[in-house]
Amino acid sequence: MRVATVTTQLSSQFTAARTQAHTAYVRQAIAPATQPDDVIAQTVSNLLQSLSAVWKLHWETEHKDTLWRLAVNGVQGAGGASICFRKPCPCGSSLTHHQVRLNHSHLHRLHSFWDCPVAQAVREQLQQQLGMTQLSRQAVWLLQPPAEHINTGVWQVVCTAAISAMDVGRRSMWSAYHATGTTATGTAIPAVTQAARTAVQSFWQILIQFADRPVIPAGHAWLGLGTAHPFLATRQQDGDRDQDTSPLVVQLPPALALDVL
Repeated sequence: MRVATVTTQLSSQFTAARTQAHTAYVRQAIAPATQPDDVIAQTVSNLLQSLSAVWKLHWETEHKDTLWRLAVNGVQGAGGASICFRKPCPCGSSLTHHQVRLNHSHLHRLHSFWDCPVAQAVREQLQQQLGMTQLSRQAVWLLQPPAEHINTGVWQVVCTAAISAMDVGRRSMWSAYHATGTTATGTAIPAVTQAARTAVQSFWQILIQFADRPVIPAGHAWLGLGTAHPFLATRQQDGDRDQDTSPLVVQLPPALALDVL
């Protein structure tokens, strides 16, 4: 068999596997709702366009990497490659020992990046900035703006930063858990609390790093960004802005200013 033929076959297999993984990700993002296959396929296509837009941004790869891995269930320790921790999350999660032993990787992904208190702490930051009491997993995992007034480019960055921060907090929690052990109830309360704080700080620090740029990213998605937009906004024009000063500002909650700056 010719090398070109083998390469084509392997490429086709890789593409099929990636599409299958993205499809499973979309279905989990919209659950418990269901959609016809053609709608799911279009949603996968839209997700890939959003991922491509984020990847093209002049931004550290480390902040984008978690989202890319999450979309194909590839985050180690959170179900990635079916590699899961052999014990429930230190938060005392709803995952049973039986589910943990069976390595239901999709359940580990759902817990680590949505249900865990560490992930919830980041979600609460998003909800507070948006003035919402609930925020769908679909909006965050699939980078879909939850309201018409939310700039598409900003929301893509916010979701990417949020997922990265959830992973930072998750890793921090497990590290502290292995160092300190559990309480009598089986949960590592100090480790979880500190990890949630770490995740929140990481989220805002990632946005601050992103905003430290000389120009607003190009593209239609960033058009119309005003001075009062949640999360990231344009800087008020005072007529004498230094060229090295970023035109973007982070709408940092006052209560967190001293913690993350």
